Amino acid sequence: MTLTPTLPPSNDAGCCPAALGGVATDEAIRVAKMFKALADPTRVQLLSIIAATPGTPACICDLTAPAGLSQSTVSHHMKLLVNAGLVTRTQRGRWAHYAPAPDAADLLCAAVTTVLTPFDCHQGSPTMPSVLFVCVHNAGRSQMAAGFLTALSGGAVEVRSAGSAPADAINPAAIAAMAERGIDLTGQTPKILTTDAVQASDVVVTMGCGDTCPIFLGKRYEDWRLDDPAGQGIEAVRLIRDQIEQRVRALLDELGVPTSWPPQRGREHKPKTDSPEARFYSPGNQKAASERLRNGL
Repeated sequence: MTLTPTLPPSNDAGCCPAALGGVATDEAIRVAKMFKALADPTRVQLLSIIAATPGTPACICDLTAPAGLSQSTVSHHMKLLVNAGLVTRTQRGRWAHYAPAPDAADLLCAAVTTVLTPFDCHQGSPTMPSVLFVCVHNAGRSQMAAGFLTALSGGAVEVRSAGSAPADAINPAAIAAMAERGIDLTGQTPKILTTDAVQASDVVVTMGCGDTCPIFLGKRYEDWRLDDPAGQGIEAVRLIRDQIEQRVRALLDELGVPTSWPPQRGREHKPKTDSPEARFYSPGNQKAASERLRNGL
């Protein structure tokens, strides 16, 4: 005898759930229009340039050179971005200025997240944030910032540093100032800034390297206005160091990363014999060391 298996009774009124999630129809239409506008690499590049300067509308006169196009061609692409709801346009005299649309990023991110959720792209594991510090020589400011972020995050942030024109060695004054805070920079070496380093980072913090940093869509860019410690005495470098620490702590708060390492304040640091900071602190060599720093050595 052949028995036909009996299916368990269904609690559903029909064959499909009564309600489905996902992106609403009106939002789907709007998001599709945005993605259609971004299907052109020139428009992606233009939007990335505008997004890299939040709070400061970009003049069309500043967009032609990076894109390598005439003003009329750039105007055509910008009109499509405006119509798609990705940027806003304001007229200032004879020049048009553009800024990211207030809710465009949130809408795109929400839609992409909803669409990709079933694919479990991150396999349930949170992604470690990554930060790149960039200054000209990668010998002072960016090295101190990287040292603070590594120590304060307790390894919860991937830290990089680089320079557009790296020096041959770390600034001895920076090594000495950080040693006072219990952070050893003697094992670090200046590194050249590469496109790969920028692409691999979520946050890019520049410290005087200007336009040498490549711009990529989806990256967060910050410019920290800090004095260059090159050629300065230890007292001046200490002030720069403390400013950098305050900014790094604020960055960790914004990234939602708890501080896991309280710096050792008020402790006398005794540098290792024959180390760069020991030579810097030596009373007999203090004047000579200052002269070397002023000459960039």
